[in-house]
Amino acid sequence: MVSIIEDNEDFFTTLEGQLRGVRACIKDNYVRECFDYVGNTPLENQYSAAELLGIFYSSIPKDQRYDIVLDVYMRSNHSKNLAKYVRAIKKYRPSTYADDIKTLADSTGNIVVYRGGVLSKNPDRSVSWTTNINMALFFTDYCRRGYKGNNIGVYMGNISIDDVIAYTNDRNEYEILQYGSVKNIIQIG
Repeated sequence: MVSIIEDNEDFFTTLEGQLRGVRACIKDNYVRECFDYVGNTPLENQYSAAELLGIFYSSIPKDQRYDIVLDVYMRSNHSKNLAKYVRAIKKYRPSTYADDIKTLADSTGNIVVYRGGVLSKNPDRSVSWTTNINMALFFTDYCRRGYKGNNIGVYMGNISIDDVIAYTNDRNEYEILQYGSVKNIIQIG
């Protein structure tokens, strides 16, 4: 990886250099390291990790797409531009994707989920939901302090464990990633 950056000395100063460097990383199978190395908030004349994911998604080896997309999505503050990639990685999820949430499912295999914040016309298309009502209330309060308007609240719904794309608690948010699979959505606050 270091030699790739050294060979592309304009990696940090031009968009072309950064693209050349990422291509070299993919060619030499340093994909994960390359996306870890690229920041989420780009410097002048740099792409963000989310932008590079959009450019190079089809070049990323299939066995690495799940982890790389999840990592970039989580580091990019849940960029809406990444929803299509989160949706696409469902077919690459590991067999262990549901190990941490099996105990949350009821006898029919459904999990109760919540989403707090700015209310949406299509909440089922919101990628990030939580299994923890207190986390949803936290985001609702956060939005009330940062946004004007009355369209802030909490949704509750359920999702089949089979429709969960990923679960992560890396940031203590009990987060389920999905797309279009939360059902029976109601506004509860």
